[in-house]
Amino acid sequence: MMSQELFERPEKQYEKYSIVAFPKQSKIIGDPESFENAEPTPEQEAAMESILDAHPESALTFDETTGLWIAGEEDNIEAMFSDRDAFVDALESDDASVRVTESD
Repeated sequence: MMSQELFERPEKQYEKYSIVAFPKQSKIIGDPESFENAEPTPEQEAAMESILDAHPESALTFDETTGLWIAGEEDNIEAMFSDRDAFVDALESDDASVRVTESD
């Protein structure tokens, strides 16, 4: 079951879902919304390439909750985001009878 820790330390979920975070590269790459109006800089491209080279079989995405770029199996990333959404939905519905469990 997810808990308050989801909000306090969401990056702790990465281990459970076999996801790797890239804090150093994330500082260089930044938020992907910045790419809507401009091309990535050479430094940003190099940071992305370094992640993809190190994890060629992994999906690469941005975790808005932590502000980090992450890589892992696509199914694992989707499961983590789905579990987060289900937990937040249960909190917002204020339904005490709802139990939210993480996907295995």
